Amino acid sequence: MGLRGDRVVQELSTLERAAMDMLLAGDRPVLQLLRHQYARCGVARREETGVGVFVRFLLPGDIQPLPGNPSFVIDDVSADVDGLQFGVGFVLFVRDGFLNCLEAYLWGDDRWPDRIECYSLYYTKRMGASVVRTIERDWEAVAKAIEGIAH
Repeated sequence: MGLRGDRVVQELSTLERAAMDMLLAGDRPVLQLLRHQYARCGVARREETGVGVFVRFLLPGDIQPLPGNPSFVIDDVSADVDGLQFGVGFVLFVRDGFLNCLEAYLWGDDRWPDRIECYSLYYTKRMGASVVRTIERDWEAVAKAIEGIAH
């Protein structure tokens, strides 16, 4: 479950906010409810690994979980970042009906940059064992990810 309480330690970076906006975009009820949680959450903890970052969310105690308390991931957003040979992928973890963690990770052998200023976000789609860019979001894959909650 997402951390609950009131100890916000940091804000999301500009890149993280942009990725969250794309990960939570859409008119599906579950995404709307997650946007409501996101609007009220903060950052409780940030762990930089050298090849990415984990951002743990902090939610107010009065936030309600998604119906059925589901756990799932949404991972169809990536970014090209100036200075990196390969891109950055994002994974949003929802645990027990609450926003839990955003992971940003490098696609290749680069090191996580100290500062990210110029980037371009895009949606991805799985094609067999490959992940490819797509202009439009793969709503079928999103529906499968949130399994049975958004039809």
